[in-house]
Amino acid sequence: MTGAAPRCTAIVPTLDRPAELEACLRSLAAARPAFEAVVVADQGDGSLEPSVRAHGARYLHLERRGLSRARNAALALAATPWLYFPDDDCTVA
Repeated sequence: MTGAAPRCTAIVPTLDRPAELEACLRSLAAARPAFEAVVVADQGDGSLEPSVRAHGARYLHLERRGLSRARNAALALAATPWLYFPDDDCTVA
């Protein structure tokens, strides 16, 4: 199924939990092509970006914190009609 378009965008806000985010991104990558992922980091120095991109996800950094703010900012990047809002410590089967 390589090359198939994703059916759902996973919008994943994260707040300084790199190990949990790594597990989340691994599970989303394994579920491809069902998901595309957008990770929104609303604090930090951008050090998560290389890991996020290595998993094929898009990265967005916000200066102001807030779960709703992060989710709303990522909506503009979603390329699918369906959205999924996992936390950074969630995994998908």
